[in-house]
Amino acid sequence: MLDKKSFQVLAALLNAPNASQREISAAKDLSIGSVNAAYKALIAEGLISEGKVTDAGFSALEPYKVDNAVIMAG
Repeated sequence: MLDKKSFQVLAALLNAPNASQREISAAKDLSIGSVNAAYKALIAEGLISEGKVTDAGFSALEPYKVDNAVIMAG
């Protein structure tokens, strides 16, 4: 299970492969230190490699996938 910061970093790399830690920090409103720690942990877990999400990373994101959404207007 991913923690919130790791999820945010992984999701950011899914949307913008090779994004710098500084870009992820700005986009997700996280400190550079938080992004760096999460980035290192994701590499160690094999969820990212060379700035891109690996197959294991896609599998880790699978439980968070939204299959459908209902939009209601009032």
